Amino acid sequence: MEYETFAAHFPLVRNLLEGVFHQGWRFDYDSLEELYEDVLDGRDQAARAQLADQLERFADDQDEAAVDQIFVESYTGVVPQRDAGVSARAWLLDLARRLRRSI
Repeated sequence: MEYETFAAHFPLVRNLLEGVFHQGWRFDYDSLEELYEDVLDGRDQAARAQLADQLERFADDQDEAAVDQIFVESYTGVVPQRDAGVSARAWLLDLARRLRRSI
């Protein structure tokens, strides 16, 4: 998937990767869990549901290589293999499940 297509179809995921999980997130937070609690848990239920929907649709429609490429092109600061011990695709699905549990 081309990055422009990804950005157009999954704007909430793009914002998450480029904005929320920016390259400097480690300067502001000690862990991903701390970042999740600060940034994601404060969103209202509808916003969490919309983000979970987009995360699931994107991860379900792409293979590992395509998801990895989007992570590279977004310049996100999160490296799921390093930061969470899972693939980028699995991390997106884990994040969607986390959001769903909080709805």
